[in-house]
Amino acid sequence: MTPQEDFVRRYVEQGLETDDEVQIFLAWLQASGPDEWHRWAINWNWDYGQQLFEWIVSQPGCDKGTALSVYYAAQPDFFADYPSLVSSANDEAASLMKVICENWSRGTYTTYAFLPSEAALDHLRQGEEAMVALAAKTPWNVPDDMARAGIQGEPNNVERALDGIPYEMIEALRSCGLDETTV
Repeated sequence: MTPQEDFVRRYVEQGLETDDEVQIFLAWLQASGPDEWHRWAINWNWDYGQQLFEWIVSQPGCDKGTALSVYYAAQPDFFADYPSLVSSANDEAASLMKVICENWSRGTYTTYAFLPSEAALDHLRQGEEAMVALAAKTPWNVPDDMARAGIQGEPNNVERALDGIPYEMIEALRSCGLDETTV
């Protein structure tokens, strides 16, 4: 039995809510650590909502590479080009980016162990000057050291995932009779 299967079985046996797999995923992340958080953060499908991202970036152990991955996946360049949309329906993504910037300013993210996601690397590879210019255009305060963070860290052990959900978790849900397609 994998750790994920054991976790899901115990979760189901406790009679906890199983109608919403996102709750199971969040419980799994809460029982895990920064490596697993990073793995989910760089794979999670935004169509499933931001709840997992919000939880991850609020954790004191969240890695800078993870925070940068979520930040750039939320498309700060879009909001820099269209600042009036910060208060519209896209406000959730903007709010998430603001939280990341505030946490970065407070020193919440103390390590930079994980290589950011490809989406973040696409931005970061443009160089420090471009990142500082982007930060200056965003309609919220981006910490200078965040804009200058650059590329660091080791690649995370991102194994197979389906639509952002690691296969081990899909297999664990199936082994407990839960259908992961209702996410």
